[in-house]
Amino acid sequence: GGEFGATTGRPRRCGWLDLPALRMGVRLSGMQSLALTKLDVLAELPEIAVCVAYKVDGKELDEPPIDPDDIDESIASGAYAGLEKALGMTQEEVIAAVTSSRLRGRSGSDFPTGRKWDFLRTSATTPRTMVCNADEGDSGAWVNRLTLESDPHALIEGMIIGGWATGAVRGYIYIREEYPLANERVVRAVEQARERGILGEKVLGRDFSFDLKVVRGAGSYVCGEETGLIASLEDSR
Repeated sequence: GGEFGATTGRPRRCGWLDLPALRMGVRLSGMQSLALTKLDVLAELPEIAVCVAYKVDGKELDEPPIDPDDIDESIASGAYAGLEKALGMTQEEVIAAVTSSRLRGRSGSDFPTGRKWDFLRTSATTPRTMVCNADEGDSGAWVNRLTLESDPHALIEGMIIGGWATGAVRGYIYIREEYPLANERVVRAVEQARERGILGEKVLGRDFSFDLKVVRGAGSYVCGEETGLIASLEDSR
């Protein structure tokens, strides 16, 4: 859980995965084969229960995954409630909450997210920009892919909270070239959030503006590294 998620009772979902990703999960779990095509019957397979079992405070929920293409289902499940809470706090309070949660990056450096956000907040450079590295070029790595494909509004919400806390006015989500479904769903989610006034001018009616752009990766492993990714965003070689 965390300051802006667990309090809403919002389950972390895996959602509707495409079959190739599901087969990869089976291989990684050590299972021999999978003869199923519907995700809603996979509760019998504890080896990949991450795809079907949802827990809040240790209690399993019976509800099926939300439709990642439907913003109304996401909102009904608690999406953007954390953003509402964060917008009622100061930048310093939000960063303190993230720091105390011990949230860290998923790269090899395991760097504290709160410190990253504070570096950006105190930067003299303006306008400030946030970048989400969803390139995930390591072989066999697909943790980010699950979030992108199954719960894109969770990513968008986190980016907006980060924008509020750091004073950033825009953000980029850099998605791996080999993740076409993730790219499609995040692009759609960004459009939906913009239509609802969650992105763009006056986020949720507040005196705060923040927008996102989704960028398809350049198909190079090196773009997963920070400087390579930024160079790719800037169309450099």
